[in-house]
Formats: sequence, structure tokens, C-alpha cells
Amino acid sequence: MKKTKLTITLSVLVFILVVVGGAYYFIRLDKGPIAESNPIVSAAQVPDGWYSHQTGGYDGSQTILTRTQELPKADPNNYAYGEHIAIVERDIGLTPEQYLKQNLNVDESAMQFAIWNTLFGRKMFSVGFTDPNDGSKQQIIYLFGGNHVVMVNLYPDKQENRAAFQQVVNYYAQDASLPVISRIETLAACKTLNLPPGQEYDIHGDTETGYVTIGYWPGSGPGMSTQETYAFLNYNDDLSQCTPSVKDLLERTKGHGDAISQ
Repeated sequence: MKKTKLTITLSVLVFILVVVGGAYYFIRLDKGPIAESNPIVSAAQVPDGWYSHQTGGYDGSQTILTRTQELPKADPNNYAYGEHIAIVERDIGLTPEQYLKQNLNVDESAMQFAIWNTLFGRKMFSVGFTDPNDGSKQQIIYLFGGNHVVMVNLYPDKQENRAAFQQVVNYYAQDASLPVISRIETLAACKTLNLPPGQEYDIHGDTETGYVTIGYWPGSGPGMSTQETYAFLNYNDDLSQCTPSVKDLLERTKGHGDAISQ
């Protein structure tokens, strides 16, 4: 699948995602109910050189992939199983925004990046940060579909482990049980969203599915949010129903693999 990042520059503006701070560790992220189904990754889906284990974790069952045939003992200081990929699934009664607000506890000073995107038509939130317990770099990807979330954590975030991490993420993102973004949702956003002029938009487009994720600043002044916000659109929707600013953006985004400007 070819995924591209597109940028429309209307004026110079730094794009920052603000996230609520707090102490962090992966298996303490979620306080919601455990999903009824929590399967171990099948042997065919486990990356070469990795082994699958099932463990109770701090707040429920999780799958741990390690490079060792036996699951190492968890570090009592940070609950990590050494070098690993952890997968946790949850059924949630919250929107993705509500869920992250309640469960993403990464201190802003430790954050390296935080990005909304789509993968195989599913909402995806990626966050990278430095663990305050041991100084290691970590990455978590959240995949949202319907009332379900899959969290995949890479510990530590090392270049040699990223291909295996992405393989696991792709496997879950293509699971038919995880619904794609509703086109009713994307068309509703298309009809109502008015993009503020005079700023830079951060745009991620999927040329195969047509989904577009846009990050922007709603504005400043009394009653206006000064934090980044985002919207999910699809340029295969009926653009004649869109607001002028969204229609213009989607028409210029469609099919482009390079940065586009005003």
C-alpha cells in the first residue's frame, strides 16, 4: 500500500500536537474492559526470529512477542519483558479522542512525535516517547475501529525491530473485525468543516483508499481552540457536497504523491 504525506503551505506555522501529560507505561495505559477475544498472533503472522507469549499483564491479558522462546521475567521497575512487542485489545465505549484523553498518559516533555493517520482505512494514532523509568525510546500505535482498539507497543524503539513491529501493526490493521472509517463520518466532516486560512496543514493521504487525515489549528481568540485538531476525510466522497475549503483541499490532494502548495 502506498501512503504519502502531503503538505499544503499557506503560511509559516509550527504544527504541534498537545497531549495531556502524566506518568507512563504501556500495560498501565488502559483501564477499560477486556475484549472477549484476545487471540495470540498466529504462528504465520509472528515475524521471523520472534516468539509469541500470552500473559496476564497489569490490567488484563496481552500478547507479548520476544526474541526468546521463553518469556523473560518482567522487570519489577517498569514491568517490561526486555526487548518485546506487546499487543493489547480492548472493547471500548468511547470515541478515539475520549479514549486517548483518559488513557494516554505520556508526559509532553518526553514525547518525540504524536501523529494521527489511517492504515488500511482504520484510524491510527502513533506516539513515540522516552520512558521516564529507564530512558528507553518507545513507540505505540493505536488502531481504532468501531468500539474496538488494538494497541501495539515496541520496546525499545530500535531500528532493527521496526520492520517486525510494522508487520504486526499491518496484520491487525487488516483484520476484518476492525471496521474501517465510516464514509458517513467522512462525508459529514466534508459538509461541515471550514478550514481556517493562513496556516500550514499537516496532511496524510492514502492513495489506495482515498482517506485523508488533516491536522490544523481551529484559530485563536475568545472561544477558539489553540490546540491542534484533526479530521478524517475521503476524496472519493461526493465533493460537490463539501465546503469550499475542504473541496479545494481534497481536489488538490487526490492522487498526489508529492507535496502540493497553494
